[in-house]
Amino acid sequence: MAEAAFRLIVKTGPNPGTAFDLTKEVTLVGRDVTNDVTVGDAELSRQHARLTRTPGGYVVEDLGSTNGSTVNGERLVAPRVLSPGDLLGMGQNVTLSFEATSPEAARTVMAGAVRHGAAPSPAAIQARTPQPAAPSPLPIEPAPRGGAPPG
Repeated sequence: MAEAAFRLIVKTGPNPGTAFDLTKEVTLVGRDVTNDVTVGDAELSRQHARLTRTPGGYVVEDLGSTNGSTVNGERLVAPRVLSPGDLLGMGQNVTLSFEATSPEAARTVMAGAVRHGAAPSPAAIQARTPQPAAPSPLPIEPAPRGGAPPG
């Protein structure tokens, strides 16, 4: 198997310093032992987050977890491209660092971010989200012309 170009390192939470090499196209993170990255913290959901390999690196998304996920302290509300050094927070106690294992891997991520554009911020997503149109007023029927009112 090829050497992993990226890894997650536990910074805070159970077993700090534990490294998980990212070798699959899709990596699941959570407290259940069936995940690729298992973190034994009660505040993590069984399947908490998913990391997906793309041509420019990895994208992380929260899987509707109860206690949420953050990237560099910002709440994860949509899939987001990770950069080496990003801190992925899960629940209240767990922080994982996303790291490149080689300079070539780091350059690939940075080139992909420039080529494909970094993931939009929540404010940008909100700005692009179509807002419902105001209801149109009911049509006003013209008054009858000439003569007596209908009766």
